[in-house]
Amino acid sequence: MNFKSPFMIVLYCLAVITIVSFCLINVVSEFSIVGSIGLIIIFLMCTYKTYINYLIYKRQKQDQRISDAYLYAEEIGNEEAIKTFAYDKKTERQLRAEKFSKGIIPLSFLTLTAISVILLIVCIRII
Repeated sequence: MNFKSPFMIVLYCLAVITIVSFCLINVVSEFSIVGSIGLIIIFLMCTYKTYINYLIYKRQKQDQRISDAYLYAEEIGNEEAIKTFAYDKKTERQLRAEKFSKGIIPLSFLTLTAISVILLIVCIRII
């Protein structure tokens, strides 16, 4: 992860604005809305970024599987073996577990985004 990328700089700025807004709630209660909107934007950005990374990961694994299928078919000398190629059970289990682990991250950020929206609704109702 590049901590000096424009994405991260925007994320840092939004985090500072959100923290300052939540710290100033006692001064003016409308800062809770600003802080909640900041949280929503931060979590939406993180959801988008992690989902894109997940899609890239899935595409790489799919390309690797196709490459392995072609190598397997070339080894045995049968072009039809590409259609029936499969990894062994242990490798398949590891790939599924890895895919699940990578897929949890965008879902977690999406959940945090939903919680932030609920927080915004609560803040609006209180004010």
